[in-house]
Amino acid sequence: MKQIFTMDVEQDIFAARDFAKLLASHKIRGEFYITGKLAEQYPKICREIGKSHIIGCHAYNHENFARLSYEDAEFLIKKTIDAFKKNKINLKGWRFPGFSFRNSHLKILVKHGLYDSSINEKALRRWNRFFFIRNLLSNIKRGAFFLPVMFPKSLDERPWSVVDLNDKEFYTKPGRLVSHCYNYRSFKDEITKYLNSN
Repeated sequence: MKQIFTMDVEQDIFAARDFAKLLASHKIRGEFYITGKLAEQYPKICREIGKSHIIGCHAYNHENFARLSYEDAEFLIKKTIDAFKKNKINLKGWRFPGFSFRNSHLKILVKHGLYDSSINEKALRRWNRFFFIRNLLSNIKRGAFFLPVMFPKSLDERPWSVVDLNDKEFYTKPGRLVSHCYNYRSFKDEITKYLNSN
Protein backbone atom coordinates (compact mmCIF):
# COMPACT_ATOMS: atom_id res chain seq x y z
CA MET A 1 0.00 0.00 0.00
CA LYS A 2 1.37 3.42 -0.92
CA GLN A 3 1.07 6.43 1.32
CA ILE A 4 -2.30 8.12 1.55
CA PHE A 5 -2.02 11.54 3.11
CA THR A 6 -4.82 12.48 5.47
CA MET A 7 -5.31 15.60 7.56
CA ASP A 8 -7.42 16.28 10.62
CA VAL A 9 -8.82 19.79 10.29
CA GLU A 10 -10.23 21.21 13.50
CA GLN A 11 -8.87 24.74 13.36
CA ASP A 12 -6.62 26.01 10.52
CA ILE A 13 -8.71 25.54 7.37
CA PHE A 14 -6.20 27.66 5.43
CA ALA A 15 -3.38 25.22 6.19
CA ALA A 16 -5.69 22.44 4.96
CA ARG A 17 -6.37 24.37 1.75
CA ASP A 18 -2.61 24.84 1.18
CA PHE A 19 -1.92 21.15 1.82
CA ALA A 20 -4.76 20.20 -0.56
CA LYS A 21 -3.26 22.38 -3.30
CA LEU A 22 0.21 20.92 -2.73
CA LEU A 23 -1.07 17.34 -2.96
CA ALA A 24 -3.16 18.15 -6.06
CA SER A 25 -0.10 19.69 -7.75
CA HIS A 26 1.56 16.27 -7.36
CA LYS A 27 -1.61 14.50 -8.57
CA ILE A 28 -2.11 12.94 -5.12
CA ARG A 29 -5.63 12.51 -3.77
CA GLY A 30 -5.69 13.12 -0.02
CA GLU A 31 -8.30 12.75 2.70
CA PHE A 32 -9.38 15.76 4.78
CA TYR A 33 -11.38 15.20 7.99
CA ILE A 34 -13.01 18.56 8.69
CA THR A 35 -15.24 19.61 11.58
CA GLY A 36 -18.85 20.53 10.83
CA LYS A 37 -18.30 23.95 12.38
CA LEU A 38 -15.55 24.74 9.86
CA ALA A 39 -17.77 23.43 7.05
CA GLU A 40 -20.37 26.01 8.10
CA GLN A 41 -17.82 28.82 8.50
CA TYR A 42 -15.79 28.12 5.32
CA PRO A 43 -18.00 26.19 2.89
CA LYS A 44 -16.27 27.59 -0.20
CA ILE A 45 -12.83 26.42 0.96
CA CYS A 46 -14.23 23.00 1.91
CA ARG A 47 -15.84 22.62 -1.54
CA GLU A 48 -12.54 23.71 -3.11
CA ILE A 49 -10.67 20.98 -1.17
CA GLY A 50 -13.38 18.48 -2.14
CA LYS A 51 -12.79 19.03 -5.89
CA SER A 52 -9.51 17.07 -5.74
CA HIS A 53 -9.72 15.18 -2.45
CA ILE A 54 -11.94 13.01 -0.26
CA ILE A 55 -13.80 14.86 2.49
CA GLY A 56 -14.65 13.26 5.82
CA CYS A 57 -16.11 14.59 9.09
CA HIS A 58 -14.10 15.18 12.24
CA ALA A 59 -17.17 15.69 14.46
CA TYR A 60 -19.01 18.99 14.74
CA ASN A 61 -16.54 20.79 17.02
CA HIS A 62 -13.94 18.10 17.88
CA GLU A 63 -16.03 16.53 20.68
CA ASN A 64 -14.97 13.54 22.80
CA PHE A 65 -17.37 10.81 21.66
CA ALA A 66 -16.27 8.26 24.27
CA ARG A 67 -18.20 10.31 26.82
CA LEU A 68 -21.39 10.45 24.70
CA SER A 69 -24.32 8.06 24.84
CA TYR A 70 -25.49 6.43 21.62
CA GLU A 71 -28.37 8.93 21.37
CA ASP A 72 -26.15 11.97 21.95
CA ALA A 73 -23.56 10.67 19.48
CA GLU A 74 -26.25 10.06 16.86
CA PHE A 75 -27.60 13.60 17.32
CA LEU A 76 -24.10 15.10 16.95
CA ILE A 77 -23.14 12.92 13.95
CA LYS A 78 -26.40 13.86 12.20
CA LYS A 79 -25.83 17.55 13.01
CA THR A 80 -22.33 17.31 11.51
CA ILE A 81 -23.51 15.49 8.37
CA ASP A 82 -26.28 18.09 7.92
CA ALA A 83 -23.72 20.92 8.12
CA PHE A 84 -21.86 19.39 5.15
CA LYS A 85 -25.01 18.60 3.15
CA LYS A 86 -26.48 22.07 3.70
CA ASN A 87 -23.29 23.58 2.27
CA LYS A 88 -23.13 21.13 -0.67
CA ILE A 89 -19.89 19.50 0.49
CA ASN A 90 -19.63 15.89 -0.70
CA LEU A 91 -18.97 13.65 2.29
CA LYS A 92 -17.46 10.15 2.26
CA GLY A 93 -16.00 9.26 5.66
CA TRP A 94 -15.55 10.00 9.35
CA ARG A 95 -12.72 10.19 11.87
CA PHE A 96 -13.56 10.43 15.57
CA PRO A 97 -11.54 13.18 17.34
CA GLY A 98 -8.70 11.77 19.43
CA PHE A 99 -9.61 8.37 17.94
CA SER A 100 -12.00 8.14 20.89
CA PHE A 101 -15.45 6.62 20.46
CA ARG A 102 -17.79 3.98 21.84
CA ASN A 103 -18.00 0.82 19.75
CA SER A 104 -21.75 1.27 19.26
CA HIS A 105 -21.14 4.66 17.57
CA LEU A 106 -19.76 2.85 14.52
CA LYS A 107 -23.29 1.61 13.79
CA ILE A 108 -24.32 5.24 13.25
CA LEU A 109 -21.64 5.66 10.58
CA VAL A 110 -22.84 2.52 8.79
CA LYS A 111 -26.39 3.83 8.95
CA HIS A 112 -25.31 7.03 7.19
CA GLY A 113 -23.12 5.29 4.61
CA LEU A 114 -19.80 6.67 5.86
CA TYR A 115 -16.53 4.78 6.13
CA ASP A 116 -14.51 5.08 9.36
CA SER A 117 -10.84 6.02 9.68
CA SER A 118 -10.44 6.22 13.46
CA ILE A 119 -8.42 3.07 14.17
CA ASN A 120 -4.66 2.50 14.22
CA GLU A 121 -3.63 -0.16 11.67
CA LYS A 122 -0.98 -1.69 13.96
CA ALA A 123 -3.47 -2.06 16.84
CA LEU A 124 -6.11 -3.46 14.49
CA ARG A 125 -3.69 -6.12 13.19
CA ARG A 126 -2.65 -7.02 16.73
CA TRP A 127 -6.17 -7.29 18.16
CA ASN A 128 -7.89 -8.40 14.92
CA ARG A 129 -11.57 -9.20 15.52
CA PHE A 130 -11.14 -8.50 19.26
CA PHE A 131 -10.31 -4.83 18.61
CA PHE A 132 -13.67 -3.88 20.09
CA ILE A 133 -12.33 -5.11 23.48
CA ARG A 134 -9.13 -3.09 23.05
CA ASN A 135 -11.23 0.03 22.35
CA LEU A 136 -13.29 -0.67 25.47
CA LEU A 137 -10.10 -0.94 27.61
CA SER A 138 -8.64 2.26 26.09
CA ASN A 139 -11.77 4.18 26.98
CA ILE A 140 -11.89 2.79 30.54
CA LYS A 141 -8.37 4.23 30.97
CA ARG A 142 -9.79 7.59 29.86
CA GLY A 143 -12.62 7.32 32.37
CA ALA A 144 -15.40 6.35 29.91
CA PHE A 145 -17.30 3.16 30.80
CA PHE A 146 -19.69 1.34 28.48
CA LEU A 147 -20.73 -2.18 27.54
CA PRO A 148 -18.55 -4.00 25.00
CA VAL A 149 -20.25 -4.12 21.60
CA MET A 150 -18.76 -5.80 18.55
CA PHE A 151 -18.08 -3.62 15.52
CA PRO A 152 -20.77 -3.82 12.81
CA LYS A 153 -19.91 -6.42 10.14
CA SER A 154 -20.78 -3.99 7.34
CA LEU A 155 -18.40 -1.28 8.65
CA ASP A 156 -15.99 0.05 6.02
CA GLU A 157 -12.88 0.58 8.16
CA ARG A 158 -9.86 2.39 6.70
CA PRO A 159 -7.24 2.33 9.46
CA TRP A 160 -4.47 4.91 9.70
CA SER A 161 -0.80 4.03 10.09
CA VAL A 162 1.64 6.63 11.35
CA VAL A 163 0.42 9.68 13.18
CA ASP A 164 1.56 13.22 12.52
CA LEU A 165 4.23 15.04 10.59
CA ASN A 166 6.79 15.06 13.39
CA ASP A 167 6.96 11.25 13.44
CA LYS A 168 10.22 10.02 11.85
CA GLU A 169 8.39 7.16 10.13
CA PHE A 170 5.91 9.49 8.44
CA TYR A 171 8.02 9.76 5.28
CA THR A 172 9.21 6.16 5.08
CA LYS A 173 6.33 3.92 6.13
CA PRO A 174 3.48 3.35 3.67
CA GLY A 175 -0.12 3.59 4.81
CA ARG A 176 -2.89 6.09 5.55
CA LEU A 177 -0.84 8.77 7.29
CA VAL A 178 -2.42 11.26 9.67
CA SER A 179 -1.31 14.86 9.93
CA HIS A 180 -2.91 17.80 11.72
CA CYS A 181 -3.68 21.20 10.27
CA TYR A 182 -1.87 22.98 13.11
CA ASN A 183 1.41 21.17 12.32
CA TYR A 184 1.38 21.72 8.57
CA ARG A 185 3.17 25.06 8.39
CA SER A 186 6.09 23.78 10.51
CA PHE A 187 6.58 20.80 8.19
CA LYS A 188 5.57 22.27 4.82
CA ASP A 189 9.14 22.42 3.46
CA GLU A 190 9.84 18.86 4.53
CA ILE A 191 6.62 17.59 2.96
CA THR A 192 7.32 19.49 -0.27
CA LYS A 193 10.83 18.05 -0.42
CA TYR A 194 9.44 14.56 0.19
CA LEU A 195 6.80 14.92 -2.55
CA ASN A 196 9.32 16.34 -5.03
CA SER A 197 11.64 13.35 -4.49
CA ASN A 198 8.94 10.72 -5.13
